[in-house]
Amino acid sequence: MPVGHMENAAKTGVARFVSQARSRAGSGAELTRVIEAWYGQNGKPGRSTVDSWANGSNPPPGWVLFALARKYDLSLDEFALSDEDRRSLADQLAELRLDVQALQVEMARLLEGDEEATAAGEG
Repeated sequence: MPVGHMENAAKTGVARFVSQARSRAGSGAELTRVIEAWYGQNGKPGRSTVDSWANGSNPPPGWVLFALARKYDLSLDEFALSDEDRRSLADQLAELRLDVQALQVEMARLLEGDEEATAAGEG
């Protein structure tokens, strides 16, 4: 995957993550209040900064992402892939499930043949 694609996917994922945290907080103002409490008196980000995190124009510090994940019970993994990548993984998973089913059928057929050969040898 080219670096530019990964960077865009990461920005989009972070924006979606912060947007979901904002939704769970109930409003942008409430999310900003929560985040500012974490900062204490040192360099509070302000509402416009938090909004820029949610629209993807400026990512938050990593520790903020982890704190939001804990506070709002969010999984960073769910936002790590773009919609296109998630669809691609879903397609791959569906193919793998079909492969597993085919292997299970073949294994059952082989085991049945083994049992028949064993029974014929005993007789």
